[in-house]
Amino acid sequence: MEIEPGRDSGGNITIMNRGKIIARFGTKEDLKGNVQKETDALTSAAGLQGVDDTFLAAYFFVEEPAVHFDDIIPASGSRLPDKVSGDRILITGTTNMGREDSLRAEIHTADTNQLVTSKNLPVNYGSSLNRWSYQLDEPGLEPGNYFITVGWTTSSSTGTGTAQFTVIQKTRDNPPPPPPPAPDGDEPLPGGLVNLLVIGIIFVFAVVVYTISKK
Repeated sequence: MEIEPGRDSGGNITIMNRGKIIARFGTKEDLKGNVQKETDALTSAAGLQGVDDTFLAAYFFVEEPAVHFDDIIPASGSRLPDKVSGDRILITGTTNMGREDSLRAEIHTADTNQLVTSKNLPVNYGSSLNRWSYQLDEPGLEPGNYFITVGWTTSSSTGTGTAQFTVIQKTRDNPPPPPPPAPDGDEPLPGGLVNLLVIGIIFVFAVVVYTISKK
């Protein structure tokens, strides 16, 4: 190959053509997350006169494991919406870890740091980031303050996310409101008066019929 990597006397990463430096990239610490410029310099070297090398660029990135929570309340730091005691609890999020990994979820009381419950969670496929979900069926948790940690099972701290939430007391449904009062002048008659009115109407009708029949 005519094109090859190297280093100069200052420790800078270089590209050389038959041992002659044609590009310097600085030290490895100077390289940024996006190395498109350096990649273009390398692949363009294949077009130099007398060079028959061919390059195929492939990209990957490396980052520390990370766990994120859905539904974090804005400007709260790491607080989730309140949960209701007695109801099912569902907490979801995303992670950059692969589906071959598993996560460990633990719920602790915020006041005493006592472990309440824990379980292993699978990493599920996601379109941009993979996803995870934690579910605690009814009756959920007692009222109080809690925090949940979700992390990589092979890591002690790196890759662990933490969120806080409060479980509030479940209240009974409010009774239906009473019917609105009848408008003035339309108050219903008492039951006894209604019966007397009906009897009077029947009596008057009977008298009218008898009078007509006599004529």
